[in-house]
Amino acid sequence: MRQGSIWGHGSYLAPDWSADWLHREALALLALIGRDENFGSSASHEQQREMHKVTLRSEMRKNTCNPDTGVVTVSSERAHAIKSVAEHYVGLFTAKDKDFLELRKNYTFPLNSVLDNQNAQNLTAFFFWSAWSAVTNRPDKHISYTSNWPHDPLVGNTPTASVFYVEHYFHLASPHPISRTVLGALEKTASMTA
Repeated sequence: MRQGSIWGHGSYLAPDWSADWLHREALALLALIGRDENFGSSASHEQQREMHKVTLRSEMRKNTCNPDTGVVTVSSERAHAIKSVAEHYVGLFTAKDKDFLELRKNYTFPLNSVLDNQNAQNLTAFFFWSAWSAVTNRPDKHISYTSNWPHDPLVGNTPTASVFYVEHYFHLASPHPISRTVLGALEKTASMTA
């Protein structure tokens, strides 16, 4: 991948598309939730905003994929948010709208690299799937298919406990690995300490 990455794998010349889609969809859906939900006049604006975020996380993390059909069902609000983000990406990759020229320049897109509408829609569908799998909880679990990566607290993607354990393990002052852990026999490589 020469322009951007998926789940952190790829080029650094444009955003990670899974993270970008995830955050754009979350912001779009949060705006819709804020417009539609009112938690009463006794709640302050800040309290209402936090309640909207809880609704957002619940909506985005819930696994609504039917394992028999492979169909993902979303609310009408989320469908609107998805449509909005999809339109952004189709516009970006087809370059038909002059409003995207500056963004394409910032992402260092080659001037003549544009997609036709069908390929842009296919790429957009892939970006949605990569973001969906990054935020949707695995069946009967409280972590996403990508173990809550990319990090985005707005949707509840925060590091799992195992990430902190590995981080702690590799930053110990001792040059010798701990022998009583699952990672006990693992030696640090140069890339792990870079």
